[in-house]
Amino acid sequence: MPEGVNDTAIVLIQKVPHPKELKEFRPISLCNVIYKLVSKCLVNRLRHCLSELISENQSAFIPGRLISDNSIIAFECIHHIQSLKSNNRAACAYKLDLSKAYDRVDWDFLEKALRRWGFSEQWIAWIMTCVRSVRYSVKLNGKLLEAFTPSRGLRQGDPLSPFLFLFVADALSALLSKSVNDGRLNGVSICRGAPEISHLLFADDTLLFFEASGQHANVVKGLLNTYSSATGQLINPEKCSILFF
Repeated sequence: MPEGVNDTAIVLIQKVPHPKELKEFRPISLCNVIYKLVSKCLVNRLRHCLSELISENQSAFIPGRLISDNSIIAFECIHHIQSLKSNNRAACAYKLDLSKAYDRVDWDFLEKALRRWGFSEQWIAWIMTCVRSVRYSVKLNGKLLEAFTPSRGLRQGDPLSPFLFLFVADALSALLSKSVNDGRLNGVSICRGAPEISHLLFADDTLLFFEASGQHANVVKGLLNTYSSATGQLINPEKCSILFF
């Protein structure tokens, strides 16, 4: 990619009325127009095959799926869990939040994930060039500061980023699904013959359903640790929550 095409200005948007710390700002990437044209072309080619590659538990950014679908499923799962109380079968819902999810994406893991899904080496090279060739300059008081090169992360503002993050999030979905299939984790089945639901994904947010026991909690903890180690993601305990029924 020609030098300068992937240079990006970072504008800090405040999350709270009177921010005092960096974490109270949201970094938005203002990409070069030429780069956005290239990125959008890649997105238009990629999005058509996402429904066949990404787990059905993910509802965000995939053509033909609505994020509201998972919201309805979550409501039905919680309603079913509440009805189990009379049968002395305790269950819980765990809302998982990842700290700076896009910023922490490990590039090597992303490249391996694309290769695992069978993308051609040429396609992977195009994608990783877009990801790795970026240079950032923070805009402060109307002026751009000295440019620097990151070693990980996806930009919030790049058309490619939300679609690439789906492959990172799908790794967690695969771990959870395998544990259910192996019998190590019990999800929720709202009626006879219905699929067992252990998790729902809303882009970088995840809602987990499992039996409220120490054994299952340890299984989930182990899976999250494995996922964090492989992808560079970090759980944000301040924004996570758990509901017992």
